[in-house]
Amino acid sequence: MTRSNPLWFLPLDVAEWRGDRRISKLTDYQRGWLIQLLIECWQNKGFLPTDLTELAEIAGASRTATFEKYSGPVLAFFTEDQGHLIHAEMKTAYEAALAAYQKKTRKAA
Repeated sequence: MTRSNPLWFLPLDVAEWRGDRRISKLTDYQRGWLIQLLIECWQNKGFLPTDLTELAEIAGASRTATFEKYSGPVLAFFTEDQGHLIHAEMKTAYEAALAAYQKKTRKAA
């Protein structure tokens, strides 16, 4: 994805991130996995695959077995729906950003 994509920028509420007790309880590597999954999720309009091997690769886990063992608290940020993992807030934010962009480009045309 490049800046030619209007939604190249992932919004991150720093106060929400720092204040979320679920995040503060994650280990350093779990936080890294979470941010990598959130980035991928944004690029895929709020969706992720459900396959743990694929998720481990996306998250940048050095070993799939480690990811499978310790990813529970990370994956709790997502829900499963119709064969995908979804981050509901991110999906909503993406849809809102896309609608705003489309509205802006229609006005400019």
